Amino acid sequence: MKWIKTKEKALTENYVEIHYREVDHEMELLVSYLQKSGILLGKKDGQVKKLLADDIFYCEIVDRKCFAYLEQEVWILEPGLQEILSAYEAAGFVRIGKSMIVNIHKVDRMESDLNMRVRLYLENGETVILNRSYRQDFYTRLKKEVERNATD
Repeated sequence: MKWIKTKEKALTENYVEIHYREVDHEMELLVSYLQKSGILLGKKDGQVKKLLADDIFYCEIVDRKCFAYLEQEVWILEPGLQEILSAYEAAGFVRIGKSMIVNIHKVDRMESDLNMRVRLYLENGETVILNRSYRQDFYTRLKKEVERNATD
């Protein structure tokens, strides 16, 4: 693969543009790396902060706003859940409810709950509910992550 690096002082934000003929293994690895190290812009109290996708525990929609929950902070994000899920799925995001996605790497443990729901305990001490309609997709994704970590 050939790559070009260009310094442009007039840029207000760094960006990466990928040109490819076909998606091969090398391209998949590159895209996966870029998605894992993704940066989202969070807003709060008139401030804007760069948030690493890896630092986000979960995101949820409340009153038509998307909130990102970090270890001890909450920030408002511009993109919606589906955009975040599509762009940062490789970073570990998976849908657990109609209005919530979770970073699967931040789940500490799971426990069965009423009505076939599952309670997810996150590493920051918070608890979120995995709705039964998203359970199968969550477990499939969890299995893939476990298999991937076993081969690394």
